Amino acid sequence: IEIRKSAKVHSYELCELCRDSPNTLIQLLKHFPDEPWNYGDLSFNPNITGEYVLKHLFKPWCWMKFCAVVDFYFIQNHPELPWRILGTWISGNRTMPFSFFLEHPELDWCYWELPKNPNFPVEYIILHTEFSWNASDSVNLTAEVILKYPKYPWNYYTISNSRVITPEFLLNNVDIFFDSESITTHPNISLKFIDNHPEFQWNRRYICDNPNMTLTYFQQHASELKSYHHRYLLMRNPAIDVYEASRFV
Repeated sequence: IEIRKSAKVHSYELCELCRDSPNTLIQLLKHFPDEPWNYGDLSFNPNITGEYVLKHLFKPWCWMKFCAVVDFYFIQNHPELPWRILGTWISGNRTMPFSFFLEHPELDWCYWELPKNPNFPVEYIILHTEFSWNASDSVNLTAEVILKYPKYPWNYYTISNSRVITPEFLLNNVDIFFDSESITTHPNISLKFIDNHPEFQWNRRYICDNPNMTLTYFQQHASELKSYHHRYLLMRNPAIDVYEASRFV
């Protein structure tokens, strides 16, 4: 991003644009301190650190949103700050310790967010069905856990997109109805495996979206992969050299 003093700053767009560029965001705030920044958006931007906020306490931070993105230990170490901890926001904080959840049953938790927290044991989620969450969303989910609890109401659409999916897992669970598009485009599934195992319901309409796709494979299957949809997916696939692909697509 080229920073110019004369540039017109659009707070929301810049906050979104800089979500993956922390240094750029801080530089913009430094160069345009008098612009009408939306501190609601900034408070929810993970690039705004606790240290930055401490140096700019005079700004109108949204403490409810900031508690969702700042390191949880910063919250614990600074009880003097005007935190507004709501379950609906703090649920998305991936650094929140599991013990905090146990200690605060009174909060209005977003249960579908909590399994994505690596501090939450997957078996606790499985055994506590009184909460409206599903262990299929757990970042700690493993193939062993799925097989250990066969009667659990697994969401196989979600699992089809998870790191649990491997060739071995598919071969050992041929009776499970996986999402065809998801397993076809899964990075753990090679094109050779797809070709060698037609017993699975592959969705070959999306095969060009598989990150293991190569131009050689595409050329070898040109008669099948000739639709506009196939070519479109090929050209947007990060594994494909667009310049090389454009020579024959």
